[in-house]
Amino acid sequence: MKTELWRHIPRDMRDQVFNSFPIKSISQGMATPLVAALDPDLAANSSAYLDDCQVQDVIPWTRDEAKGKELWALSERLTGKSFTW
Repeated sequence: MKTELWRHIPRDMRDQVFNSFPIKSISQGMATPLVAALDPDLAANSSAYLDDCQVQDVIPWTRDEAKGKELWALSERLTGKSFTW
């Protein structure tokens, strides 16, 4: 969504950003989170990755639980924060 913040950024940089990353309307931006929250078909697949309201395949290693735990532990060490999951 365009805000007044963009008026402080040089026009050529602004044009480059808007051409690279199309800006969605508020309705378009809210559609995917609403599908994720409200679609009963997704209840069985709570780890689904959605893009523009559609479930997308992910790289197989992203489903590796051991790697996930390893990344979680590394993140806790680097941030000095501990969380339970």
